[in-house]
Amino acid sequence: AGGVDISTFSGDSLNNSPLAGKTVSAMLTGKSPSGAKAKWTWWLNGKKIAGATKQRLKLPKSWKGKTLKVRVVRSAKGYTTKTSTDTAKIR
Repeated sequence: AGGVDISTFSGDSLNNSPLAGKTVSAMLTGKSPSGAKAKWTWWLNGKKIAGATKQRLKLPKSWKGKTLKVRVVRSAKGYTTKTSTDTAKIR
């Protein structure tokens, strides 16, 4: 199993830094076993964002300059649970 990277969607392309006013996605890297499930948790400046439990997150423009963190917990029957995190500054 791999990790997780925060990326900003811009049409069909990806930027490596989250941009205020855009939607970010916690892109899973590496392989996951068949039937694997993932749970996402997002933080802004160290505080958990209420209700932010999806793979994608819309970033208000007011969040520019703040620090975004995501934690993804992947699990599958018969496998060890894997937790990955990524942190990025919102541009």
